[in-house]
Amino acid sequence: MKNNLIYTLIVIISILGYSCGDKDENTTVNKPIIEGVVDNLHAPENGDFVKIKFFKGGQASYTTDPFETEWDIAVRGTMIIVNGGVETGSGNEPKRAPAPSVSAYIDILNMNFNDVSKSPELFNRENWDKAGQPKIPNISGQGWFEDDGTYITPLKDKTIVLRTTDNYYVKIGMYSYYKDAAPPENSSTDDQGYYTFQYSFNPNIGDTKLDD
Repeated sequence: MKNNLIYTLIVIISILGYSCGDKDENTTVNKPIIEGVVDNLHAPENGDFVKIKFFKGGQASYTTDPFETEWDIAVRGTMIIVNGGVETGSGNEPKRAPAPSVSAYIDILNMNFNDVSKSPELFNRENWDKAGQPKIPNISGQGWFEDDGTYITPLKDKTIVLRTTDNYYVKIGMYSYYKDAAPPENSSTDDQGYYTFQYSFNPNIGDTKLDD
């Protein structure tokens, strides 16, 4: 009788231990949001599009290499294009991704960067560029900036959200369009086209959360 009781207890303990171990193995620990800043990215109106890629580790890299196919967004002057859809017709645009599964998707929200805690899911053609119409309008007051005819300034209540070509979500808040982020009134036209922006990158694939 005593031996049976001991055997039963051993079996129960083994089952409980296995269950707990199995639960621990299946528990997914989300990685924290990665914050970053890009400053003085030079993309003048009369230059080439500068391609920007957000990598798994949260780093942002950029290039004007015409043969580089790994990119999420590209900028030139005040224009922002996404690696999805078709060319807008602005001239000398990089080729877009060949299929929806390897495309990037983009939108712009009427919210301050700090208030955006989550992106809407970005997955359809409405989040791509179209012929004659980039998804992020390159028009004063409608896209990310305001142009009063003298100065170009980012709109505080506009935030770009992006799903990268490899399905990571990013939010982007523009800070300055002038070299060294100097005040526009202290800058010349030669100092335009220098992007400074902050971003938050979620390293958990497919997760739309953008704030811890």
